[in-house]
Amino acid sequence: QKWVSDGIASKDRSFYRRGIAMLPERWERVAANDGKYFD
Repeated sequence: QKWVSDGIASKDRSFYRRGIAMLPERWERVAANDGKYFD
C-alpha cells in the first residue's frame, strides 16, 4: 500500500490539474462512441 501513496505523492499538482481539466473532453468522446472502448 505504501507504493500507492508514494506513486500519488510523486506526481506534481499540474499532473492532476491537467487530468481533471481533460475530463469534459474525455466524457464527450465516451458519449460520442456510445460508451465503447477507444484509444
